[in-house]
Amino acid sequence: MAKRYSEVEKGRLDVSAIQERCQYRRSLCGLSSSWSPVREAWWRETPERWAWLSAEMGIFLSYEDLRKEVKIAGINKIKEYLVEAKLRHNWPQSPHQVYKPDWTSWGDLLGKKFLSYKEASKYAREAGLTDQRQYRSNAKHHKGLPHNPDKQYPEDWAGWKAFLGSRHLTLPALKKAVKKAGVSRETEYRQVHYKLHASWPSNPQNFYEDWVSWPHLFGRKPRKAGRPRKAA
Repeated sequence: MAKRYSEVEKGRLDVSAIQERCQYRRSLCGLSSSWSPVREAWWRETPERWAWLSAEMGIFLSYEDLRKEVKIAGINKIKEYLVEAKLRHNWPQSPHQVYKPDWTSWGDLLGKKFLSYKEASKYAREAGLTDQRQYRSNAKHHKGLPHNPDKQYPEDWAGWKAFLGSRHLTLPALKKAVKKAGVSRETEYRQVHYKLHASWPSNPQNFYEDWVSWPHLFGRKPRKAGRPRKAA
């Protein structure tokens, strides 16, 4: 039987243990006996690859131990966690993939009690929230709403339109409607026309995930940056 090693020492990988484990499981993990930042970077290129290696090598903390360390570190935001995870090799960057059997939500990992995806979506629809800006502004005053629902509900997330249940036009349909209405400037759209059309979002640049630019919406090519003038 293989010996069991402790890969965690002061929040970083125990390199010697990894080397010995790799020798034993070379056929499984595809690593030589040497472990270097370059090799680690290759495994970290995709969450799936790193999650597989972590399962084989026992690199990460258990889910319960990770929750305890997160609490001790005083981390209560996803952004804070991701920054800290870069400094701690035994904290995964994608915990929802590494801990699939035990994973419930970011809120659970961070010690918060967020609404479920269905509950948050229902609340947003009933509150009449129609785009990202409105939702995030409202989430600041509601402890049960995550600021980044796409990261909080990675398994359920299918886009802002599905989450908010919007009745707005798709971006291609809006482009056609804008052209038909003869709107050609952002100021026209904002000050007059979107108020006359319930299916036009007030802030399309925040609403559409495939948004390009205002000139693109109006069927114009973006202006090219002019050449710098020569000094006299």
